Amino acid sequence: NATQFAWHKNNSITLSSDEFNAATFTIYPNPSASEINITSQTAFDHYKIYDTNGRLLNDVTLPNLNTETKIDLNSISTGVYFLEIQMGTAKQLQKFIKN
Repeated sequence: NATQFAWHKNNSITLSSDEFNAATFTIYPNPSASEINITSQTAFDHYKIYDTNGRLLNDVTLPNLNTETKIDLNSISTGVYFLEIQMGTAKQLQKFIKN
């Protein structure tokens, strides 16, 4: 009795229940040694930084809605991290590198 496997590609993954355009969120410079800039066409009011093990390292609520902000990286070690920005219940996650 032969076992059969099939691979299916799913291009319809939703990041959240609210719409949040993935193409509008940019991190630069990436990689960076000291700070990163976030630019988004959608205003956001919250960001979080996670390490590759999923540990929350930074959880910041901004005083106003923003389409741009800078994040100081001096308190984290060299490595790969994930930045999540949030507007209400909509969230988006991107990878960045601290060198």
